[in-house]
Amino acid sequence: MFTEGFTASRVCDLLNVSRSGFYAWRKAEESFREKNDRELVPVIREVFWYHRRRYGARRIAFELTERGLGCGVARVARLLKTQGLQAIQPKSYKPRTTESRHRLGYNQNLLAIGVA
Repeated sequence: MFTEGFTASRVCDLLNVSRSGFYAWRKAEESFREKNDRELVPVIREVFWYHRRRYGARRIAFELTERGLGCGVARVARLLKTQGLQAIQPKSYKPRTTESRHRLGYNQNLLAIGVA
């Protein structure tokens, strides 16, 4: 019996899944990649928070390479996404100029009136 009175074969038929696939999935062990990802996640989180959420996938991948944990940018990006981590994007530059609509008046253009 499977669960609550349903056999595994009946559930697999209803879900349109092969029984052998179901049993393989249930018996499957953690893959080499999943194991490495599980070991990389704490290191990636540490780098991410050490740099106060300013480092994205590229910079973290470079730092991991510097630490001897070679890892691609796409892999770091995927692991950041699965952890729900996103780097802070800097605001675009907005130049601060003089407020020309003030009520304080302005100085004359001394070059235009010939005073030098």
